[in-house]
Amino acid sequence: SDVCSSDLPLTTAEVTHLLGARPGAAEVQRGGVTARRLGRNLWKLSRSAENADASGTAFREGFRRRL
Repeated sequence: SDVCSSDLPLTTAEVTHLLGARPGAAEVQRGGVTARRLGRNLWKLSRSAENADASGTAFREGFRRRL
């Protein structure tokens, strides 16, 4: 079963374990997964619409512009 497709909310500790970092904002995106805060200590995970290649391309374009 996929955690992102389940309707069950997760605790902050569970989200920290899955993302590899403690979420510090109401919405956190990391590794193709978005965590949204529903309430105190309650989070909902979903797959990010953006894919990893798109963010990498944006980074390279920005770097090219600075040169």
